[in-house]
Amino acid sequence: MKKIFFFLSIVIFIFANQLSMANDVNFDKKVGLDDAVTALQVASGIKAKIYLPPNFNWRNEWDNNGVDYNVNDVVAFNGSSYICILAHTSNENCMPTNQALWDILSQKGDKGDNYDIPKLSTTERDNLSNLVFGTLIFNNDTNCLNIYRSDKWFQLCGIDET
Repeated sequence: MKKIFFFLSIVIFIFANQLSMANDVNFDKKVGLDDAVTALQVASGIKAKIYLPPNFNWRNEWDNNGVDYNVNDVVAFNGSSYICILAHTSNENCMPTNQALWDILSQKGDKGDNYDIPKLSTTERDNLSNLVFGTLIFNNDTNCLNIYRSDKWFQLCGIDET
């Protein structure tokens, strides 16, 4: 019985640890304010920081003027991003669309419609019905984002960087 309890405890610990890191956008093994703010920036259409796994090297826009690219270098090209799979020096024949040298990391999609977060007063917010976990509004009374979780509204306001 003790062995079964010990085994189940380990499995639950591993699962819970991985589940809690699902929202760790910068891979620092913590889900903190930066991660939450990044998620909100993405949801609201604000351009957020891009975090890459530690072994990737962001090199900005691809350059065809004799730049040395190494394995795991990541570049932007025509709205998509590519990761280098074979070290080389760039020229017009080594574009990121060359599948012998590059793999696509994220492909540019069609431009979608903008999403405007609903802007409501506190009274209007409190009169909403059929709320679901994660409902997001901008509160005009407090000038803060409000997020609905577990029968309660949480507020995310400006970040004090002092």
